[in-house]
Amino acid sequence: MPHSPKKPATSRSGLAYWMERVTEERHKAAQDFAPDAVHDLRVAIRRCRSMADGFRSLDPDLLWSRMKKAGGRVFRALGELRDLQVMLEWLSQLAPNDDPLALALTGVLHVRESAHKTTAAEAVARFDESEWRSFIAHLSHHAARVPLEGAVFQYLALERWHEARELHRRALRSGSQTAWHTLRIGIKRFRYTVENFLPERHALWGADLKEMQDALGEVHDLDVLWEQVRGLNWDDAAGLAHWHERITAARTQRLLRYRTKMVGPDSLWHTWRHGLPHGEAQERALLARFQRIAAFSHGNSLEAQQAGRIALQLWDGLQAANVLAKCGRRDREILRTGCLLQNIGAEKNRTGHHKRSARRIAAMPVPLGWTQEDWLLTALVARYHRGAPPKAGHALLRRVPRSEQRRARALAGTARLACALVTHGVRALRLTRGAETVVLEAEGLRATATAGERVAGAAYLLETVLRRPLVVRPARPKPAPKPGRGRSSQ
Repeated sequence: MPHSPKKPATSRSGLAYWMERVTEERHKAAQDFAPDAVHDLRVAIRRCRSMADGFRSLDPDLLWSRMKKAGGRVFRALGELRDLQVMLEWLSQLAPNDDPLALALTGVLHVRESAHKTTAAEAVARFDESEWRSFIAHLSHHAARVPLEGAVFQYLALERWHEARELHRRALRSGSQTAWHTLRIGIKRFRYTVENFLPERHALWGADLKEMQDALGEVHDLDVLWEQVRGLNWDDAAGLAHWHERITAARTQRLLRYRTKMVGPDSLWHTWRHGLPHGEAQERALLARFQRIAAFSHGNSLEAQQAGRIALQLWDGLQAANVLAKCGRRDREILRTGCLLQNIGAEKNRTGHHKRSARRIAAMPVPLGWTQEDWLLTALVARYHRGAPPKAGHALLRRVPRSEQRRARALAGTARLACALVTHGVRALRLTRGAETVVLEAEGLRATATAGERVAGAAYLLETVLRRPLVVRPARPKPAPKPGRGRSSQ
């Protein structure tokens, strides 16, 4: 049963803490590469790499990838050594006294262990500690911009939950060694996300998450151990049969422990899902994620948010005036998100950034509950918020079904006009439908020839969809209130 939440230990958490731990554990491991020291160093590196994955989904800074790569070289070099040490631990637990097969396999593994210690020592010696400390100084500042327990990380954990839950279904269906091993990795990713970014939930779920990960990890260890035993080509069939029986019994026990807690209406899956955003809270968490991505980009995120707000005013006004029928249930979210993310491709300069933004959006995972088509339309909104208008030969537009082409142009045209209006000072819109035109009264629009020309050019795409002209003019100033007879007029 879940226990009461504990106050998270801030002194033993966070990116800077675990990156410092890597340097400490590196020196300990280098002394003799004892099993516990190797394990502790791998855990510290894994925690850093896991956090890098979380932040890379928000922040385009290339140092996240460089940090992950630097730690990965040592992590992989220690991997096979750690696997051998785990096998030796299992042999000591499962083997009867003076078991000849266990003694033979132990000797083989010790020889391999010595060779892998040499490889690990070389990788640890090549580790550039000064570079690692420069990563700490730079990336910890970036990490501090996203609050723990916030909606952004809640949504990230929800993504990891869905990924792991799908792997759970596949493992139950197939029952293969590969499926169980893949599920263990999925649960581990979910566990590290909760542990790294949601400390209050980790206080509730951490023990169960670790138990389930460990149970599946031991299943994998036992599968590997049996392959090692078989690889000896042992002549004693009875001895092999006894080993297979012991390994199978231990494996079955751990799978039963997993199934007991993870299958059925009261499973831990439901407990964990209940503690993550649902419904409108999930949508707000997704929006917070997009806002954070925009804030980390080099573009003007405040201008992008304003463009999204004006785009929604325009979209809603066109529907209320019955000149544009609603095309899809998620149109408003697509429009707002495309505007919000329109500048995320402006890493180095703004030349052609709309194309880079579209490519980056299209490469992101499709949000939970969205379709691939919805997400493609979001990328198109960012692609055509400026620059050349849509043309049939454009690669991204060709991926849109013919039946959705009008919807795509309507969304892109709305965003395009909204962005131009915001650029020229517009703060709000009022829309009225004339006999043959649609009139937009734009509050704050600068009444200059340049503004009029650019806004008219930006309106053309939407006009082709509506099949009627859009007349954009500055809003008339509101009349001043008449003085009353009360004390305020005196």
